Amino acid sequence: MSTDAAREDTWVSVQLSECGAEDARTVFTALATAFGGTGETDCHGVSGARGRDPVWTSHFDTAEAEAGGGAGGPRLKHAVAVELQGSPASVEILKRALSGTFRVSDERMASGDQEEQTWLRLTSA
Repeated sequence: MSTDAAREDTWVSVQLSECGAEDARTVFTALATAFGGTGETDCHGVSGARGRDPVWTSHFDTAEAEAGGGAGGPRLKHAVAVELQGSPASVEILKRALSGTFRVSDERMASGDQEEQTWLRLTSA
């Protein structure tokens, strides 16, 4: 596997739904902190069809994981639905980061040859 292909395997797509902009920002800021970011992400909402809530999306490179874990401090106003998509190892790393900051409930999982989709529900720890 080339270095570029191995590097792509560390990226995880994160989609948040059933939440407002403030809760999306809280989750993405926690992930940016966990993965060496500045707290600024490419978080943007895409309006849902037929009056549904927007979906908030971003991507995180799990190769940039900071040692330690979450601080367990940020509060969510409401439960947040999360979809993670990436390599199984990278999805697990990102899920552990979320678990260090929020209460995480597994909803379901689907996996293919080289990629996994996991659906979670986050609430304040």
